[in-house]
Amino acid sequence: MSPPPPNPSRSPAAAGWLARWRRWWGLAPREASAHDAARPSPRRRQRERVALLVREIMIRHGVLSGRYRVRVLSLDREGLQHLVLIDWLPHRVGLAAGPVPEAARLEAEVQTEARQTLGLEVRAVYWRGNPLPGGRPPHGQINGPRS
Repeated sequence: MSPPPPNPSRSPAAAGWLARWRRWWGLAPREASAHDAARPSPRRRQRERVALLVREIMIRHGVLSGRYRVRVLSLDREGLQHLVLIDWLPHRVGLAAGPVPEAARLEAEVQTEARQTLGLEVRAVYWRGNPLPGGRPPHGQINGPRS
């Protein structure tokens, strides 16, 4: 038994044209490529920009990157409003504590620079951990959660 003859009205060229037309009008689902999966979303790019801004400000204040960890959370779908979480890492022997930035000044600087340079809003900066090796937080400088 031989295979059926090809249908002349359904040529490969016509099928390609029809598939493009359906994709154009949104009638067929678009196939996700590896390039699309590797590209970060706009919200993620905005979070990364805010995290880089915080790191730059901490460097300006003389705080080493090994002393803290920054996390940025998006508050809306567009990625225009954020929360910044700064975790002070525990003091390790042999690592200089370095200066402790004044929290209120650093928070204000992060908020104004994010608004002016990035066009984004940082709603709040939250602190967690203890920046001093002695275990006592500096008076009035850290607004972390109280346990």
